[in-house]
Amino acid sequence: MNPKLWAACKQVNRHFVAPSGALLYAQYRKSDKVAFARQVLVKLEEHEELEAVT
Repeated sequence: MNPKLWAACKQVNRHFVAPSGALLYAQYRKSDKVAFARQVLVKLEEHEELEAVT
């Protein structure tokens, strides 16, 4: 797996709250999974912007 993607997933997972209020991954709706993926993409973009600056 891509190490940058994995790191972003781990960071988002620490603070992610499913929009549906589900507490367990098994209870996540499709919209919860999409929300998680969008937050991961935002985190990846932030990381890329930081790398471009340095």
